Amino acid sequence: MINPLIAYNEALLLAGNIPGFIISIYTDVMGQYFMGMLLLTIFSLLYIRTGSLLYGAVIWILVAGGLEAVVPTAGLSIGKLFIVFGIAAGLYSLFTRSKMS
Repeated sequence: MINPLIAYNEALLLAGNIPGFIISIYTDVMGQYFMGMLLLTIFSLLYIRTGSLLYGAVIWILVAGGLEAVVPTAGLSIGKLFIVFGIAAGLYSLFTRSKMS
């Protein structure tokens, strides 16, 4: 019996969809953690550029809301994780800023 996952990856490769093939392999192996790591890379660069967690926190919450609205149940757990990270980063930024002044 042919594994449907292998058949899907082969179909992507034969169709010439190289980026889809590479992303498919990573999402098959690591699942939602792959997308989470991609977004974490973007937000860590945003933090390095701005030096503030507040911008990242707002974007975490917006991305999470979009994921929960658009992505089916598979994206709900990572969306809730993004909301928690966004609120935690916002609270951390709020409390550390008040101690400095």
